[in-house]
Amino acid sequence: MKDGILHGLLCDGQAAIEIISARDTVARAGEIHNASPEVTAALGRALMGARLMCGRLKGEKERLSLTFKGDGPAGSIIAVAGSGGVLKGYAAEPGARAGFRADGKLNVGGVVGSRGTLTVARDSGSGEPYAGVSELVSGEIAEDIAKYYLISEQQPSAVLLGVGFERAEVVSAGGILITPLPGCSQDALEQIERTLSQLRPVSELAQFYQSLEEFLHDSFWEIGARSLEEKQVAYYCDCSRERMLEALFALPKSDREELAEQDEIEMCCQFCGNKYIFKADELV
Repeated sequence: MKDGILHGLLCDGQAAIEIISARDTVARAGEIHNASPEVTAALGRALMGARLMCGRLKGEKERLSLTFKGDGPAGSIIAVAGSGGVLKGYAAEPGARAGFRADGKLNVGGVVGSRGTLTVARDSGSGEPYAGVSELVSGEIAEDIAKYYLISEQQPSAVLLGVGFERAEVVSAGGILITPLPGCSQDALEQIERTLSQLRPVSELAQFYQSLEEFLHDSFWEIGARSLEEKQVAYYCDCSRERMLEALFALPKSDREELAEQDEIEMCCQFCGNKYIFKADELV
């Protein structure tokens, strides 16, 4: 299944559903950062979560970022998604390890940490970004996003995220976000809950279905599923030489003058690893 995101409706329009498949995107993120399997899984879940959450952004400059600050060895994990196709992220300590859980699955919560915060920032591209904060639940990412929706936005939501591995390689990655719309009935919520309890793990959806639309209708047809729009998903960083130079000029003048004492100044993008070289006279 190709990487993509599908927007749809459930229960005759009473709830919105977003479904993402992102195997290649998650694998690319792990490759760029030379990340351990645990961090690749955590970062992959964060990237998919961010892309699902920004599914209804309209403006080309709008973007959403998730910052997980847990007490685990990975340090801060940041994922950024934008309606214009931007999808990027990084972990402070990409090589961190946490081993396996008792059930044999990668210990994502262990590498992120269960004590800390999730900050969700929305930037419209004009004016100050809006930010909401909630406490982490488990560090497993999906549960933490669901709690954010409940605490910060007073909206109960279903969030499922998973990354599948074989021999330390990403073989599948998928996620689902379901949010009730105004007027959603209790009966509809119960139907959705029952249906979700019967699903196979979302990390396996790419292995059993040829398309997101096939997955949507096969899994949710009994409760009135309808697809609306599908878009491509890929790891994409929008860094540029111009943006990096702007960042340098945002530094205090004294710091720029100190940097200008070097013949060349090298800057490396945290999100994609691209390097940019600047001459000293460009900082004056």
